[in-house]
Amino acid sequence: MTTYSLSALTDKMRGKSVTLGWDALVFMNRAKVNSLLEQQYITRFNRESFLKRIFGAPPMTPDSSEYLEMSGLILSHPRLSFEKASLRDSRATATMDIVAGTVSYIRKGTGQVPGAILYSYVVTVNQGYTLTMDIDLAASRGTVNEQGRVIVDIGTGYNCRCNLVTEDRAQETLGNFFKELFLEQKPEDRIYELGMLDLRDVDLLAPRSFLIRTMATDEGKNRNSDDYGEGAVVLFVRTKGNPNEGGDPNELAVDYLIPNDRHPTTGKAMYSGSLVLASRVVFDWYVQDAVEKHIDANLRLRSSESNHVARTLTAVAGGYNIPGFRFVWAKKIGSEVSLSNRGPIFFGLADPNPENSLQITSNESSFLELSLQGGRLLPFHLRKWLWLHPTVNIYWDAIATARVQLEFVPVLSDLNYVRFEQSSDSVIEFHGDWDPEGKLSNFPPYLELPEKLEAALTPPFLEIMKAFHTLDLPGLNVLAISNLLFPERNALQLTEARLPGDLLMVGQIDPKETTFTLDPLLPVVKAGDSQTFTIRQLSHRTSNVIWSVRSVDGSRALGTIDNGEYVAPDVHLLDGSAIRNVVTASYTDPDTGKDVTASALVVVVLTSVVVTPSMSLIPMSDRRDVRLKATSLGAGPFRWTPRSNVGSLQVNGAEAIYTPPSSDLQDGTLEAVLIDVEDTSTGEKAVATVLLRQGNFALNLSPALHPGLRPNGTALLRLPGSQRPEQFTWEVVAGEGSINGQTGLFTAPSTITLPYSVVKISVSEEFFDHFGYSIIHLSEHARQSQWHALDTFDFEVSTYPPTVYANGLQQAKVMVRVQPAGDGELSESEIESIKLV
Repeated sequence: MTTYSLSALTDKMRGKSVTLGWDALVFMNRAKVNSLLEQQYITRFNRESFLKRIFGAPPMTPDSSEYLEMSGLILSHPRLSFEKASLRDSRATATMDIVAGTVSYIRKGTGQVPGAILYSYVVTVNQGYTLTMDIDLAASRGTVNEQGRVIVDIGTGYNCRCNLVTEDRAQETLGNFFKELFLEQKPEDRIYELGMLDLRDVDLLAPRSFLIRTMATDEGKNRNSDDYGEGAVVLFVRTKGNPNEGGDPNELAVDYLIPNDRHPTTGKAMYSGSLVLASRVVFDWYVQDAVEKHIDANLRLRSSESNHVARTLTAVAGGYNIPGFRFVWAKKIGSEVSLSNRGPIFFGLADPNPENSLQITSNESSFLELSLQGGRLLPFHLRKWLWLHPTVNIYWDAIATARVQLEFVPVLSDLNYVRFEQSSDSVIEFHGDWDPEGKLSNFPPYLELPEKLEAALTPPFLEIMKAFHTLDLPGLNVLAISNLLFPERNALQLTEARLPGDLLMVGQIDPKETTFTLDPLLPVVKAGDSQTFTIRQLSHRTSNVIWSVRSVDGSRALGTIDNGEYVAPDVHLLDGSAIRNVVTASYTDPDTGKDVTASALVVVVLTSVVVTPSMSLIPMSDRRDVRLKATSLGAGPFRWTPRSNVGSLQVNGAEAIYTPPSSDLQDGTLEAVLIDVEDTSTGEKAVATVLLRQGNFALNLSPALHPGLRPNGTALLRLPGSQRPEQFTWEVVAGEGSINGQTGLFTAPSTITLPYSVVKISVSEEFFDHFGYSIIHLSEHARQSQWHALDTFDFEVSTYPPTVYANGLQQAKVMVRVQPAGDGELSESEIESIKLV
């Protein structure tokens, strides 16, 4: 849909009703919808109802010969976009960023094909890895009880895809893995709320039922536009004053009703939401009754019957009775001259010509206008009687003209209350033309009669005009609707109102005055670095704010905060490539005495520079180029420096393409090509490793990839079956560390300078040599598991009688017992990975 400025939108809506028979429409744009989801995502960390770090190894091929090993993945909140949206349904696209974790793509070994790690990398927020899905905000229109929710359930998504892998089918397979994972979560961990409807209000405008739809702007459907995905959630609302719902919208039924005006100084969007109240509701439910009662005079207004044209109220009955008169001149014996009304004098508010009737409508200025025009005929009778002469009777109709043009400007006050204030430009006039045909001019003795008529008739007319001077239209409390969809203490704070036909109200969806938010809400910080938080909406109370921080992913990795200055934990405290801390600010509202809090989520990462993939394998029998991409929390640019002349590197900014040498290597060779990547703005570095493999590596060494060892850490490498380590030749062919050829125990170096070590095994036979290898990731932050086997791993169902619910289901308490052999302890990430299947 095309977007318009407030002025252009008002012009486009003039004379129409755009609500399709519904009582109200509520619009909120993508930015604010996602802001609400973002705030809920953060708030959940204070309720322990958040999605934990993700561990898993889903197969990527139908025969499960290849799988993706994921460790400690952290997902962001879902962001909605509307490139596929249509008013025919409530479809949106939900995107969740993958902000941290490690990923390795591994091929299982068989008797014919050796096991191998094809690539591995650390995930960061700037790399653009996402999980996307289509999702329905609501399946159909629904009637809610006293409490009803509009929700986004990521467990019900479809067309799920994840770009941690490149092949289309694998992306779908991985997307479905996440979908199944979400369905295993508790509802409170996977369901987001766009709002709650409280239908206990008895006001006419209290919501009764609704239809939720989504729509895209024209630019939102254009993949080449900066506004791709832009659109809005639209709610079609039936209120308690209406027994019937409106019609089903179609693709072109409703315009995009959020103006696109931007602030002239800041350039920021001035409006993020709108509320449209049907012209029918404004005029039929509020204006008509108020005007009929105030004007009285048995006034009856009839409204135009259309859900597509702006309402007009027209008088069909009612008016004022004016006192009669009779003037007598020269009354003598035998003669009399008199002037009087012929029949009752009635000034009607209705007229055969509707344009001359009292009418109430919206005018060209988008104000509510009450108008009355046109003359009303008053029957006059002049009688001249002279004895013995014929009586002279002269009849004519005087013209009484009242011109009323009242303008009422819709004005918004606090708490989204709309008042109609009478404009100073309003006009109330009266004019009487008592002798339009010049009848009195034929009677010169009676020239004083017009003055007498003016004195007799004008005061009563002016008296009845006072009802228009004092007309006061009722206000509309739209709070029940404007607060409809906004959780986390947010409200649609309306700032502008227009009445081109329907009542258009626009504003911003923002926290209420008694709340506040932190900025930034979702920062990514390198371990040991600092981040300053500022408070929005609460600058005058900052001195009373209490700051605190807590760790989400284990108590060890806890930062500190002092007066809004957050310092991330050191690298050695991290368990995995990233952890999360929640920063909270709180104060006591002096007016209410209630505690008010706001939180932000900090993702603390190991390093600010990451290259993807950090480890990749090139079999020299199937040479291919490797595309490398660097990302950084800094500003760049990047410097790429190969440590050897093996192969070539073509650099293009943040990306580079490595091409292996065209000549073969010696049989049985494993050669690690190291490439340094530096963010020149910060001096931070990362190393990319490309492993060149030449020969038949058919021996399966387990693990093919070890997820991480700290300095001096150990890892036991195993051969399949009954083969003994001492039967093979062991050597560290790339990286650092040592290997015990008798046991297969690898020991990391005391000081780590390279990210990967490669251990090779070989055995020589009469006709062929056989090889195998294992890759060990080395890192200062890796959590060293101090165990190699489990003494205990079982569970017990509590004997306490479970509660049986009305639906026949029951819950039972299950205790899981895990104890590593010896003195080993489980890490926090290992505890998180435990689940019942």
